[in-house]
Amino acid sequence: MYEVYVRKLYREGGRTFAEYFRDKWRFQRAHSYRLIHCGRLLMCMKSDVLRSLRSQAHFRPLLDSGDQGIIEAALSTVAVWKKKEPALEVTPGVVASAVAMVELATPPSAPRPVELPAAEVLDLIKAAQAEVKGEPREGSRILQNLEKNLTALARKGTTGISWTDATWNPLQGCKAVSDGCRNCYAAKLLATRMASKFPGIAERDPRPKKGFSPYRFTGEVRLLVRSLGEPLAERKARRYFVNSLSDLFYEKVPDWFVDQVFDVMEKAAWHVYQVLTKRPERMAAYTKKRYAAKTPPKHIWLGVSIENQKEHDRRLPHLNAVRTAVRWMSCEPLLSAVKLDLSHIHWVVVGGESNGGRKMEKEWATSVRDQCKKANVPFFFKQWGDFGENGKPRLIHKKSGLATLDGIIDQAYPEPKP
Repeated sequence: MYEVYVRKLYREGGRTFAEYFRDKWRFQRAHSYRLIHCGRLLMCMKSDVLRSLRSQAHFRPLLDSGDQGIIEAALSTVAVWKKKEPALEVTPGVVASAVAMVELATPPSAPRPVELPAAEVLDLIKAAQAEVKGEPREGSRILQNLEKNLTALARKGTTGISWTDATWNPLQGCKAVSDGCRNCYAAKLLATRMASKFPGIAERDPRPKKGFSPYRFTGEVRLLVRSLGEPLAERKARRYFVNSLSDLFYEKVPDWFVDQVFDVMEKAAWHVYQVLTKRPERMAAYTKKRYAAKTPPKHIWLGVSIENQKEHDRRLPHLNAVRTAVRWMSCEPLLSAVKLDLSHIHWVVVGGESNGGRKMEKEWATSVRDQCKKANVPFFFKQWGDFGENGKPRLIHKKSGLATLDGIIDQAYPEPKP
């Protein structure tokens, strides 16, 4: 499909850039058309920051016309965000999210595009760039931005979490609340590889406690308004793990931002959203208010992380009070044997610790599996962690197929399935 459009655009010469991007937006997930559409929006904004953004190629007024209602609604949305978060910098991503939030939701429709690997798509774009040498500079700039966006999307579309398709992180920042947080992989990632991108969110503890990871969250929160539109821009139905590097119900996350995240999840209803928290008290209170007069959507799954019997007994009553169509439990890292109350649970995931070396005993995992089978609850075995099924340390970065428990791959999902 990419090749068809590229040939029509550059070899036949019968299509304009605007038409190309309009067609592309109907069939695939790239952000490029949405960003170009924002050019009209930026032309209407009156601030030094936005005037400087207009000079960027993908914000030039490339479209001949724009929907004035969408422009005004997006302007109002940005204004509300600025009022709620005065330090918010209005960037291209923020503007794109505002447009996505106010446009009508258009779920994917047939015919679906031919699925091509990201590398093949980029090869096609490079070939098109070679063909348009000597053509107007505007064309080359559009293709460069398209290549950049597709490359970014290819990175976002990958995840090592076996029970989901992709991750969506509209915020960063958290704080340890229990023993399961002792060796948090997210704190390590944000204190090392992602430290330059999100400074101040996590740090290295110069004097860590014995048996604890030297990386910890500072407690600060960064609201990534620019990332709110990501699920709306993704046209292929996916399972999204929401906030894989933080907790949506962390006490420092303002209610208005939680509202925005749920607004996106409800609007882009062709996806399934998997939300986990270690703070089910707030999740229960929030859903009781939000869904007091309407039925919770079937595509939003709300769950809680538990690591031992103590946290199961403390968090489960709050989870049972959450208003949701799919209520689930993630026993990862599983740090002890647990007797589960599955009377209101629709899904259970089990995994060992992969960033600290605490061993998950085989008996603990098989006990959870057997309890799920007895209660007819779907069970998903994710991984062993730093120690394998035989109890010996293993090289976790060298994957050797899907994790098995007693030689069986358990990867069941709850109903309704995506």
